[in-house]
Amino acid sequence: MRGRWLLVLLVALGVLADAGPVPAAGARKNPFPRYRQLEPNVAFWRDVFAKYTKHQIIFHDPYHLDLVYYVADVTNLLEGDGTGKGSQRAVRS
Repeated sequence: MRGRWLLVLLVALGVLADAGPVPAAGARKNPFPRYRQLEPNVAFWRDVFAKYTKHQIIFHDPYHLDLVYYVADVTNLLEGDGTGKGSQRAVRS
């Protein structure tokens, strides 16, 4: 009998511990929260896919993605001779 009351008490405490503010009618919790610390990284990747082209190389800080040092345009290297093989200068190894 004592174990049963202990179980009921633990369940009640667990339910109360999980209880939070009740959302307003029709309001849904955002399944993808946006953390302020990640905003610079999100902005960087948004720019990678929306602002820069496939003909640009982005030189950036690997730890602070909001620091873009230089954006190099390599259109001439990629489309130099029309074959898509790069510039006309031969590279020998």
